[in-house]
Amino acid sequence: MSELRRTARLLVLAFLALAAVADSALPHPTATIAAGGTVTDPQGDAAGGGPDAAFSVCHTATELQLDVDLFTPREDVASVVIDLDVDQNPNTGTQGFEFLVFTVGQPSHATVLDLATNQVAGVATVTYGATSVMLRVPLSAIGGDDGVLDALAQVGGVSGNALVISDRAPDASLLTSVACGGVATTTTLPTSSSTTLPTGRCTGDEQCEDGDACKGATTCDLQTGTCRAGTPLQGKDDLLCQLRAIEDAITAAGGSSIAGGARRQLLKKVRSTSSKAQGAFAADEAGNAKKRHRLAAGARRALSQFVAKVGVLRRKGRIDGALAEMIERRARSASDALSSLGL
Repeated sequence: MSELRRTARLLVLAFLALAAVADSALPHPTATIAAGGTVTDPQGDAAGGGPDAAFSVCHTATELQLDVDLFTPREDVASVVIDLDVDQNPNTGTQGFEFLVFTVGQPSHATVLDLATNQVAGVATVTYGATSVMLRVPLSAIGGDDGVLDALAQVGGVSGNALVISDRAPDASLLTSVACGGVATTTTLPTSSSTTLPTGRCTGDEQCEDGDACKGATTCDLQTGTCRAGTPLQGKDDLLCQLRAIEDAITAAGGSSIAGGARRQLLKKVRSTSSKAQGAFAADEAGNAKKRHRLAAGARRALSQFVAKVGVLRRKGRIDGALAEMIERRARSASDALSSLGL
């Protein structure tokens, strides 16, 4: 119930954000489109001393990559709201937009809201840097779009129960997504000079983070501007990481992605599996082979039952297909990691 209340509150805050933007002194976006995938908004134009924003958007075959730079250290109450015009038609949707992605504070996932139905369409992974917020939105969460769309980033903070937007990027237009790793684009820097930056190329390790700790830390090769994959976790570390990721995803999923009863059932099962696995590790370290074997066998059975339960809930329509697939994939990875330990 507390999770449902939290989700409901975030939805209210999202609509408050739309209202705050509509009534603010910030310039309204027009049909003008800023092509190229990157825009750096001039510093100092934010209302009320709130954060400024730089914004880039690109797409791969499976996801939309949204990166927002706030220039200054990000506060815990900072908010990022990104409007998406997937059909690139300002005359359709809600104020020209079909989807809204938002995060308040520092959750591990951001909510994707379908503005036509006022329902949560999915979740996006979020990675936080000292001054940045990087969101990765599955294309399946925005109606299976191809990723070629127009977007508007809005940043601000929480004041009481209201979400107050202080700045937009772009200021008076929309930004068109480009293919990640595509052509170079020119962007105006805060100093009012301009430079040519390679769209989708990295300039720091934080831009390479994909939000999946189980894959290991990715790094940026500054000479080539490409991201290098990290070393995936193995064995015990991988098992516990996959279980934590499953729990986080279930907790963060909106009410349209998973029913309340299904959420409670799956959280109970994944936490029980994690407890059994950690018990087996502790017994192994203590040299108690009998207890280790019993708990490890219990963890294997629990994982198998967990995957079966996800399948049943999916067939009954109590969990979204994309969320179910992600959970099943991670559960299989956890099972493989447990088997590799030979407990």
